[in-house]
Amino acid sequence: AAGVWALEPHPDTYAGMAPRFAGDARVRPRRLALSSRAGTSIMHSYTNAAINSLSPVAQGAEGLVDGSVVASAAVEVELQSLRQFCTNEGLERVDILKLDTQGHELDILQGETEFLRSGKVRFVLVELLFSSVYATQGRAGEIIGLLEGCGFKLFDFYDFAYDETSGLKWGDALLEFAPAS
Repeated sequence: AAGVWALEPHPDTYAGMAPRFAGDARVRPRRLALSSRAGTSIMHSYTNAAINSLSPVAQGAEGLVDGSVVASAAVEVELQSLRQFCTNEGLERVDILKLDTQGHELDILQGETEFLRSGKVRFVLVELLFSSVYATQGRAGEIIGLLEGCGFKLFDFYDFAYDETSGLKWGDALLEFAPAS
């Protein structure tokens, strides 16, 4: 009975995702990106859509990502803050906030510390970058520290990716809201 809001800002990726959930009232695709602010931004696009991001790929990242890093046309995308998104969608609480935003995770979270401290988000599953993949990206320690400062406790790590030369590239962390008593 869970409801899923699936956010995808890139028009081509969204066009491929949205029809998959047509007729399923539990999944609500939305064409927008979460950020620390509302408005619009340029999304850097690549022939490898898995690395599309609000930040360009970092110099030297070609050896870290699967597939080629060939830029394609940038696109303008809509931005909303997490709090604004929840208000617009009538969400009182979020059981699991999954952030895999290609280096933009810290920006999203920095704009919402008060909202995160409120306990309206129970779990955060966040991609952490340990190698320089994007020109402007939050580092793993910054993201975990911010969430811990908002009352979250690290629960577990998942799906690490390694490189023989650079070591740990990225992985996911699950944090649970557990404010100190």
